[in-house]
Amino acid sequence: MKTGTRLLILCLLAPAALAENMSLRSGRVLKDAVVVSSGDDFVNIQYTDGVAKVSYKDLTDAQQRDYRMTPDEVKARLDQRRMEEAARRKKAEEARKAADEEARKIRESLSEAERHPRYLEGADISRMFLLMGELTKVEAEVMALQWNALEADRVGLPEDARVFRARAAAYQEQISAIRKKGKPRNSIGRIWRRNTWP
Repeated sequence: MKTGTRLLILCLLAPAALAENMSLRSGRVLKDAVVVSSGDDFVNIQYTDGVAKVSYKDLTDAQQRDYRMTPDEVKARLDQRRMEEAARRKKAEEARKAADEEARKIRESLSEAERHPRYLEGADISRMFLLMGELTKVEAEVMALQWNALEADRVGLPEDARVFRARAAAYQEQISAIRKKGKPRNSIGRIWRRNTWP
C-alpha cells in the first residue's frame, strides 16, 4: 500500500478513533460522540444516531470544564450577548429617532415654505417662456404680477394681492397695444384669454 493511500485512510479513520461514548448528566449515553460546534450555552454533538444539541446543564461537571460550559462561563457569555443586543437596540432606536426628527424638520420646512409667497419677476417669466417664443418685457412683467397676486391670495395677503393687481392694471394700455400689433403667440395667447384683468 502506498504511503499517500495509508495517510488518507488514517485521516478518514481519525475522527472515528477519537470518538468515544459520552455519558450526560441525565444518564443518556451518546455513542461515538464528537463535539462539532458550540454556542453560548450548548454544544452540538455528532454521534451514531445523528447530531444532538446538548445544553450545558446536561453536561457533567468535567464536560462543562472541558468545553468551557461552566455556569459562570455561560452566564458571562449570555450577559455579554444581552449587553450587545441592548446596545444594538439602543443604537437602532437612536437612529430611528434621528430619522423621525429629520423627517419632522423637513415637514416643518416645507410647511413653512408653503406659508410664504413665491413671488416672481418679469425676468423669471421671460426665462420660462424662452423656448416658447418671443415674449416682451411688458408681457413678462404683467404675467409675473398676475402670478404674485395669486400667490398673495394663496397665503392670505390680500393687501399685497391688491397692490400686484393694481400694478398689472397700469400696464393695460401697453398690453392692448401689443394685442393690436398682431395675433398673440399661441402659448401667450392662451394665457391672455385665461386671465381677467382688473
